[in-house]
Amino acid sequence: MPKNISKELEKEILGLAVKEKDKLLLRLISKKQLLVDQLTYKLLEDEAFDLKERRNAVAAKVEMISETPFFHNQEIFNAIKSLNTEIAYHKKVTSDKYGEVELTIFMLVSFFRKQPKLLIQNQFSRYNEKMALYLVKKMVTVLSNIEKLHEDYRIEFNNDLEELSEYLYQGITGLYARQFNIPKHF
Repeated sequence: MPKNISKELEKEILGLAVKEKDKLLLRLISKKQLLVDQLTYKLLEDEAFDLKERRNAVAAKVEMISETPFFHNQEIFNAIKSLNTEIAYHKKVTSDKYGEVELTIFMLVSFFRKQPKLLIQNQFSRYNEKMALYLVKKMVTVLSNIEKLHEDYRIEFNNDLEELSEYLYQGITGLYARQFNIPKHF
């Protein structure tokens, strides 16, 4: 049991009637959206079908936002961070490690393909440097997460990883890519 509950309180809670415990549990669950979403996914959804639907919904959002015409690096950086938050939430709800890797790679590749002028810059500025470092660190995280997947899954990402690596070695991201030893070939 959690440490912030005294033994006396724990004993009294466990001694409550089932109906009272259920009411308290439902009230507590409703206050935490992540818990509601996790329980909805585990208890009400078909894992195989709905997992694919959830991935597709996040991918569609990535596609839509990556096609948005951005004019400043700050806008694109905020969009990437926001989408990354959605991908992380998807993983927290579904425990979908493969989907996290797939969606993150898809997000990075989509933005590099559709916003190359903003992402591949040679100018050093506050946002260019922050974004360059963020993108390279995302790639490091992706590579770390891929290592945790089964070997057969890793092969599926090789082409996208090669493309991402090429993008990362251009412009100011190249400095950080070399610093973090991002492989050029997979």
